[in-house]
Amino acid sequence: MAADGYDTTEDRCLATCRRDERCYAAVYGMIGGRKVFTCEFYEKIDSRKSPVYSPFVNIYIKRASCPLKDDHFESVLMIEADDSSIKRRVKHEKQAHRKNPFEG
Repeated sequence: MAADGYDTTEDRCLATCRRDERCYAAVYGMIGGRKVFTCEFYEKIDSRKSPVYSPFVNIYIKRASCPLKDDHFESVLMIEADDSSIKRRVKHEKQAHRKNPFEG
């Protein structure tokens, strides 16, 4: 998880994941423009259960090498993840399965 998610960009988040051997996937949530409000790295994912789509969140899964250069992007300072991302995902999953009050 990014130490300061408000002070990073999509490009920096993706470049950091591409450089890190342990990173298999990056999840980043977008807000205005190209600012990122969350940047989380995953060492492995269960392809049958995840990734789970949440509104305003993008998922990057590293599959192969890319010829584009990313060495001009500064890496994101990372910290150990807390359970805030899990709580946010559970909230969105509950909302996704909630009945629409406008449907009869």
